[in-house]
Amino acid sequence: MIKKLMVTISDAVVRKNTVTECDELQIRELVLLSER
Repeated sequence: MIKKLMVTISDAVVRKNTVTECDELQIRELVLLSER
């Protein structure tokens, strides 16, 4: 499930091509939550 989430995130990042600091923080929070 975590791998699936990471793939989805990286997919979105590739599409966007630029990641804002806010996005990075949200991604980190998502990863931390999914690891619990």
